[in-house]
Amino acid sequence: MVKFKLLILIFLSTLIVLLVYWGNTEKVSGGKCFGESMDCKQLGDSYYNQFNEIAFNFTLLPIALEEENSKVLFPLVNYSIKDDNLADPLVLSFDPKEKKYVEDADQHQKIWKTISSITPVKTKSLVKQFYLGLSEKSRLLGEVTPISDDLKTWKLMINMNHMEDRYVFIHTINHEIGHLLTLNDSQISPFKKQCNTYLSDFGCSKPSSYLNLFYGAFWKGEVEEDWRKVDPKNDKQLEEFYDKHPNEFINSYAASNIYEDIAESWNAFIFNKGIKDTTPVYEEKINFFYQFPELVQMRAEILKNVAEKLQNDGELEY
Repeated sequence: MVKFKLLILIFLSTLIVLLVYWGNTEKVSGGKCFGESMDCKQLGDSYYNQFNEIAFNFTLLPIALEEENSKVLFPLVNYSIKDDNLADPLVLSFDPKEKKYVEDADQHQKIWKTISSITPVKTKSLVKQFYLGLSEKSRLLGEVTPISDDLKTWKLMINMNHMEDRYVFIHTINHEIGHLLTLNDSQISPFKKQCNTYLSDFGCSKPSSYLNLFYGAFWKGEVEEDWRKVDPKNDKQLEEFYDKHPNEFINSYAASNIYEDIAESWNAFIFNKGIKDTTPVYEEKINFFYQFPELVQMRAEILKNVAEKLQNDGELEY
């Protein structure tokens, strides 16, 4: 009797899992997506088509990353995120020259509002702190760092000196979304002692994680071996590494490391359609994300958010 009940319980549990899976698959790959009469791939492409020629601008490498500039960014003010609003400002700069930037709370709110309007809710929920930095000579446009060792909460930084160009700003936001998406605790086991998958700087990547699968498909082998010979702080060596593998990376910044590679490939996935006949490897990296229905759905969500933001404002608010 106990065995029979156990079998019934297993059957019901399996049925529930299948129903959830089928429901999600229908939402992303077939039927309606976000209430529209098309699947998420089609919906994403329909928003992409609205951008016409300007879509390419979202994938260009920002000039700041091409220049031989400092990687140092000086923080101005740090905020906590509460109910999707900025709260508890903590001033970090007391330089009189930066006072007007530090005290411009209205501008800070507008910047966060723009980021919030574009970022998917699930990813945005990871961000618990937001800080603004300032440096014309810094190549850093944005950055995410874990607040806690368990990778459950994150801090987002934005460089206020590189936001005049709306395409660069959106590129930066989406690039950082790519980091949050691939490095949070659902993807990485930070405290696992033995690792049989890709061992990242943040912990052991889970077997089915985006980062581990990306590593197995594009980095494991010759690319990783060549990269490990490079000093990541030496721009000349990184440039030589990129020149050796020009078909592997969507741009030179992507060749910095696997984290920047997957984030830049993610950005190109959002602002491109699927590529049918892939020749360079970096095109395969764009198509890599299409195997995950939840990411196809997220692509549609981000493109929808960006399109609505541009249509409502004419240009981004900051």
